[in-house]
Amino acid sequence: MTVTDQPAAAAGRIFTVTSTGDAGDANEGDGACDIGGGQCTLRAAIEEANAWPGHDTIHFDIPGSGPHTIRPGGDGLEWITSADGVTIDGYSQPGARVNTAPHGTNAVIKIQIEGQGVGDSAPDGLELRSPGNVVRGLAIYDFRLQVRLVGGSSTDNVVVGNFLGTNAAATFVNNAGNSSSGVHIQQGARRNVIGTSSLADRNLISGNAGKGIAIYDISTDNVIRNNVIGLAPNGTSRLANRSHGIDLNVGASANIIGGSGARDGNVISGNGFFGNPALVGGEGSGIEISHDRSSGVKTRDNQFIGNLIGTTADGSAGTSATRNAEFGINLSLIHI
Repeated sequence: MTVTDQPAAAAGRIFTVTSTGDAGDANEGDGACDIGGGQCTLRAAIEEANAWPGHDTIHFDIPGSGPHTIRPGGDGLEWITSADGVTIDGYSQPGARVNTAPHGTNAVIKIQIEGQGVGDSAPDGLELRSPGNVVRGLAIYDFRLQVRLVGGSSTDNVVVGNFLGTNAAATFVNNAGNSSSGVHIQQGARRNVIGTSSLADRNLISGNAGKGIAIYDISTDNVIRNNVIGLAPNGTSRLANRSHGIDLNVGASANIIGGSGARDGNVISGNGFFGNPALVGGEGSGIEISHDRSSGVKTRDNQFIGNLIGTTADGSAGTSATRNAEFGINLSLIHI
């Protein structure tokens, strides 16, 4: 599958975020992002994009050198529900720069979205409930789920070039121990792309209190490629997801993790935490595949190709910083 498989939606409008505030749009649906006084927030831009026809684009032009921090209040940001999809492009912010490093990432992120913590009742970050959305160039952290793709309409979405679970400086690590994920795909979401073989599209998915990536609930045909999961941007230091790097569970099937092409493989290292007295060594594997759905749907036919597990990002060494706490790959309670 490629990101061009579905017909392109008609071009919509460009909404440019100029404020780190969280106010909603003053006149939702009029095709202009304006909270009053000519300012546009991310919340207002999403509201307009959801209401306006065509595939809209959200750019950023916030004054100052940044990184700029957006802190959604209440129940978090609006869900993205536009039937034509929305592109949110953090690299449009002046000073931002895509990754060019062959290993790890040297991306410069200038827009970071900070949550309210990861308790079970805490809000999620960006929630994609419609097809054809693109999320790139953002740092999203300290939410329960940083990017959530949920439901049968959440298809053909692309999540690339982000820091998910840590801030723009890649210094934030959430050790709260709650269930959370950098990317959470569930309830039949399918054909979504998390990272591509392009250097610019590599995600850093690290620092989450739970999983790096979780695929659950009969979600199928999703592709996970060229991401760094559990390490810092330098590709050698530990920036752990506290649980598994990737978790496929309760009927997640026919998903592809990695690939046989150049830069298709993910780096899945440094995940889990040590010191759990109930376990030998620690808790949290690089990849876990487990638990069929109670209705009888199997967790099966997933492919893992060309990944580096437990090594540095260049594959040259396995160190105490890059080892996953429990297993490299763990198959548990499933039927093949």
